[in-house]
Amino acid sequence: MTTGTTPHMPIHDESQGWIGGEAALGAQAERHVRSQEKHIRGLAAVILGLAFVGGFTMAGALCRLSQRRG
Repeated sequence: MTTGTTPHMPIHDESQGWIGGEAALGAQAERHVRSQEKHIRGLAAVILGLAFVGGFTMAGALCRLSQRRG
């Protein structure tokens, strides 16, 4: 046996399994992001709708007040 040499050990290539797992996680993450986007869009629509209704109500109240004074 000579010093400085190591016996050749086969290297197991697990890249195929790892890449497949990464792709599965990527698809799962994409589904999660898309589902969260739907909730955010719905919430934004509700907030904008309430702001519009609130502004419309305040404008109506101001018009009534100005008509009573004038």
